[in-house]
Amino acid sequence: MSYLRDEPDFEFRVLLPGPRQSELLVTGQEGRWNLPRFVSREQHRSEVAFIDRTVRQSLGLEATVLRCLWTDFDEPQNVVRNGLPTLS
Repeated sequence: MSYLRDEPDFEFRVLLPGPRQSELLVTGQEGRWNLPRFVSREQHRSEVAFIDRTVRQSLGLEATVLRCLWTDFDEPQNVVRNGLPTLS
């Protein structure tokens, strides 16, 4: 069994500082509060321009990805999940 099969989706959750640095921006998605997220077919976390662009287009915020905090593979769903802190 391989790690990735059949072109999985890549889900990105971004940690965006709120108005005060001790806060994080959350959005109301799926009937609950969550970190902002988007799904992409692109997997190259080291090339983050598309992540910055997606945050700008979907949330209207300028952001810079700092690093990836976590990566999990949900094999039954065929989804790779990534957590990315940003500067805004």
